Amino acid sequence: MAAIAEIRPAENNNPPGHRSVVLGKFEEHCSVLTACLQAMRREKLLCDVILAVEGKTIPAHRVVLAACSDYFLSVFTSEEAAEGTEELRQDTTIHEVTNVNYDAVHKIVAMMYSGELALSPETIEDLLQAAQTLQVAKATDFCVQYLQTQVDKETCLQFLSIADKFELTDLDRRYILQHIHENFSDVSKTEEFINLDSETVQEILSSDRLVVSTEKEVFEAGRRWLAHNEERYEHAEAVLGRVRFSFMSQEDLLQAVCENVLTANPGVMAVVQDVVESRLHHSNGTSVSHLAETPRGAPVRKLVILGEGHEDIPRVYQTCRYYEQKWDEWVDLSSMPPGTVTRHAVAMVSHALYVLTDLKDRHELYRYDLGVKGWRQLAGPEHRRTGYALSAWREHLFLIAGKCPVTTAVEEYVPKDNEWKSITGFPTEVFDHAATSGPDNLLYVTGGAVAQPAGIFDSGPAKSASKRWVYSCPGPGEPWEREANMNAPRARHVMQVLGNGMYVFGGHASKGSGDVERFDVTSRQWSVVTKQRVLTGLSPYGALAMDHRIYVALKGENDSKGVVYEYDPETERWDTHCKLPWDVRGVGLCALDVPQWLLKRKFTIT
Repeated sequence: MAAIAEIRPAENNNPPGHRSVVLGKFEEHCSVLTACLQAMRREKLLCDVILAVEGKTIPAHRVVLAACSDYFLSVFTSEEAAEGTEELRQDTTIHEVTNVNYDAVHKIVAMMYSGELALSPETIEDLLQAAQTLQVAKATDFCVQYLQTQVDKETCLQFLSIADKFELTDLDRRYILQHIHENFSDVSKTEEFINLDSETVQEILSSDRLVVSTEKEVFEAGRRWLAHNEERYEHAEAVLGRVRFSFMSQEDLLQAVCENVLTANPGVMAVVQDVVESRLHHSNGTSVSHLAETPRGAPVRKLVILGEGHEDIPRVYQTCRYYEQKWDEWVDLSSMPPGTVTRHAVAMVSHALYVLTDLKDRHELYRYDLGVKGWRQLAGPEHRRTGYALSAWREHLFLIAGKCPVTTAVEEYVPKDNEWKSITGFPTEVFDHAATSGPDNLLYVTGGAVAQPAGIFDSGPAKSASKRWVYSCPGPGEPWEREANMNAPRARHVMQVLGNGMYVFGGHASKGSGDVERFDVTSRQWSVVTKQRVLTGLSPYGALAMDHRIYVALKGENDSKGVVYEYDPETERWDTHCKLPWDVRGVGLCALDVPQWLLKRKFTIT
């Protein structure tokens, strides 16, 4: 006699005078029932249906199949309706199932009795085919979970093809694609990659997150896929159009030009030739509009510094390095542009790093090319000046005012044309000011200095006065407008945007220059958000906003080398983020998205 696992009062609807009803519950009822059904199927007891699959048979119970499969529920109920009887069937029917694998159907029928399904890379596709044909939702769920959790570099391409073939909307394709991107060098050489369709190959080659050592790997993957079958050459322009030729070395480009797959496709050949010619003529290599501007490799945002070069400064200073916080080290990324590089300004346009250098008789503009880990010289502005402000705004660069002599001139650099042009000047002569693109997409200029008229008895160097004024510009070439003044006059200060506000730090004017001020673009007013003695009377040498913080480079109090301070606007707290590897003078700061394949531990700066 089976034990009663639980006994409790039942709902008492009995007439008065009758005793209460007690409910007994058998906790193991479901497991015992399914075990009995499994045993009956194995012994072929009371089986009333036989499934015929690929010439083999699978005995089962109609009620179990109908309970687990919408397909069988529809088939069996339709048969009974057609027969027009409600009497219990006494015979065994044979039902043929086509377009499915016998082993897969056998496993799914066993799952209906046991609740368990064995999956493997070798069987997953057949199981999905059978599960969807028989409309067994739980079997499909098992398959989706398997694809999601068991994907690796050996199975990622197979699983992606399966996910697309069966239109598995519950499966996150991004997770499978992540494995393909991270292991692209290996998976692109497999037979599974060669067997992909054109649309999937284009999708993979288009990704920013491909982890490759060079763009040549992407080109070679596309070339191998096309070369597998000459009929694929009709897709050559679409497939190779995903290759970012501007990030290939000159040697690799010249070698690619000789490939048959290119010579047979004028459209792709034109792209490659454009990049080759632009390199040879020291152009910016962006005249082809559809060339991608970002490098591959799941980039990681890093704090980057650029050192200043000088005849009396060791060559080691003339480098571009990123800070690796987990090692507390500065890692060499690239040498600075060739020649003597002094007093440079740094700006970011569309994730590209631009450096404007200040030589004795001219400015030179360079762009850092992450794809080839080198610098490309671009057209320089027409007039040399010092004390200017350089800012990125609406995908262009703007060089604003300055001195030597004092000027109001504004020049605009257009990257796609590699040209500078003069536009409407600044309203007043100014130098040592700061400029930035605001959160409202206006261009802002704050503070700066103006020359003071010399008195009759004055001698020595010319004097200047710092200003509190603020100007904004609604569009390139449009008139400048006055905004509310800052609370303190500032010159040689820095300005950064974070959230809905603009922050100014430091400056030569002593009174109030240690206060951090914030301009709210909604209220159009300034407020002092914190006072910081470390900034009083000092001119920061660089600043950047990154990861909800603002980083400011200053000369250390007891250290000849510079220090990068970290400011948290939410807590109004300052902390030392890291020390610079050299004297702070001439340092440039920026936030650069560095591909993972460039994030290598090369050496420690001591």
